Amino acid sequence: MSTGEIHAGGQRLKYAEFGSGSRTVVLAPPLLASHKAQELWARALAERGFRVIAIDLVADSVNGFPLSIEQYNTEALGRQLLVVLERLGVDRAVLGGTSLGANVALEAAAADPDRVAGLLLEGPILDDGVAAYGYCSSALLLLLTAGKPALWCAKKVARFVPQGRWTAADLLADLFVAPAERSRAVLHGLALGRMAPPKRVRTSVAVPALIMVLKADPFHPASDARRLCSELGAGQLLNIGTILTLRLRPKRVTPAIISFLNEVFGQVNDVRLS
Repeated sequence: MSTGEIHAGGQRLKYAEFGSGSRTVVLAPPLLASHKAQELWARALAERGFRVIAIDLVADSVNGFPLSIEQYNTEALGRQLLVVLERLGVDRAVLGGTSLGANVALEAAAADPDRVAGLLLEGPILDDGVAAYGYCSSALLLLLTAGKPALWCAKKVARFVPQGRWTAADLLADLFVAPAERSRAVLHGLALGRMAPPKRVRTSVAVPALIMVLKADPFHPASDARRLCSELGAGQLLNIGTILTLRLRPKRVTPAIISFLNEVFGQVNDVRLS
């Protein structure tokens, strides 16, 4: 594994890279999480011959301050994801994402379909998941604004939690250790802007997509995954369990993902040879 930062347009974005080769997969994490949320399944895919780049979804300025809230909506984040491909020299890739990251991957595919060979979408948040997300984001905003003493204590504790040992703890640490100003800007940007591509954008995406359905998850309802599958021209569903499955036991799911990726990259090679 190697890590790095991308600097573009006054923004700074961290990433980790696994494996090598021309078959590139780029993974975006859930809301407010870092690229570490995708590390285990990135490693599992890299072991099977793919180059996997796990990125931070949320950038900040090069001096560490949050960007304007207009930069924190799924449409802007989709454009940012395309900049990542350009800066890393990736001509075409499969884009993957979890939760909000899945929405951003969709936005990128709609904005520049020539750069996107396929999509891996885990628990997209669309029409039915928006209400649950609204309750969650309101609670987070309250914590980040009015709960500063509790947040200060949580940050101190989070710094002593060993990284990489417990996935759930890593996800919580991402939330508590991240700059509160940036997290507030992200939540405000999504609330005032766009947190999911509308139907007209979703139906414009024609690349192959594997949509991973999460079990009994109000934030990522199966109905949203099924709706998206019906809207995409080349979508297929895969039931994978909970959001922790790919973070704890990714090899339960990766055989189906690898089969999908082999098919997608096989089609890409066929087009290049024709």
